[in-house]
Amino acid sequence: MYRASFVVDVLPGVVLIASGYAAASVAFRIVRQSSRGRARSALAWISGFAIGLLTMLLLPIALPTSHPSVSAEGIVGAFVGPFIGILYGRWMRPEKKKRRPLDVAQMASRQP
Repeated sequence: MYRASFVVDVLPGVVLIASGYAAASVAFRIVRQSSRGRARSALAWISGFAIGLLTMLLLPIALPTSHPSVSAEGIVGAFVGPFIGILYGRWMRPEKKKRRPLDVAQMASRQP
């Protein structure tokens, strides 16, 4: 009896972490792999949210019992996960090379 109670108590946390991780990993990959585009963050959040919701729906089916609060935690994980993935992807992105200003010799050679 105690083991079944343990699964019911732990399941909302497992769904929260799984949906958040799935959503964050998708958003992270989109932000890291794409090098250009203005809508990259929006696309990363939307796709991460969709994958997080899909994970939230599929995980309780695979586990033996479901609890009514599982959906609330799954939605929270699916909503917050993409933000974490986007922020981490932007933080890990390599810095862009800054253009050096032209020195006097280069400026003189450029004039016709």
